[in-house]
Amino acid sequence: MLQAGDTDFQGLILIFFNGLWEFHTQPSDWQLSLLQPIYKGHNKDKTDPASYRGIYLNDTLAKLFEDLLISRLTTHTELLNTVTYNQLGTNPDTQTHDAIYSLFAIIQHNKYTLVIDYSTAYPSVHRYVLSSTLLKNDIRGSMWHHLRARFDEIKLQVLHPGISARHTVDILKRLPEGSRLSPTLFGIFVAELVHELRAKFLQRLFTLDTNRQTHTPFDPHLQRTSGLEVYFMLMT
Repeated sequence: MLQAGDTDFQGLILIFFNGLWEFHTQPSDWQLSLLQPIYKGHNKDKTDPASYRGIYLNDTLAKLFEDLLISRLTTHTELLNTVTYNQLGTNPDTQTHDAIYSLFAIIQHNKYTLVIDYSTAYPSVHRYVLSSTLLKNDIRGSMWHHLRARFDEIKLQVLHPGISARHTVDILKRLPEGSRLSPTLFGIFVAELVHELRAKFLQRLFTLDTNRQTHTPFDPHLQRTSGLEVYFMLMT
């Protein structure tokens, strides 16, 4: 419907979005996500919630508004290097597998590699810490208020014949799944760790992955040949 709208319709959406931006408000319906569980198969236990993959469905206008926010946010983070240049998967036109070649080089030049496996990414984000991190990175004003509105209050409705459509669950922790803002917000959140590691361990090379974090001792010869400092691969 949005793509089929004429210029008058697009103008109405622009007026609507400008009003939201100016008055620091968003529709309460945008806080609700619909969760469609998809059975993974392979004879998994159908009574176990872990046997299902959750597909999140969000309001279309909310996604369009997020596109505007992410466009401005990306310009800001690139200008101030808020999200480090090695955070592959978070920065535009980068992919997580780009770091594989560097990881191979690290392994070849170092005897020891420590891998820490994180089973979750977005659920690990503390919202109040993220809000403070945004302010610390000079993300303020209307942008700060609207980003807070996108993750401060999240409601979830599970699409299942045995669950009433009126039953919703408040998600008290984590970034919202299915949001176009979440990858970048998570990148900003974790970039604090990257900057801290870079400041404290100037003679070390770290490869960080949201699902697998690899910390390897730094080889001075590798520094001369690669110029790498800190890597962070965001798996999406």
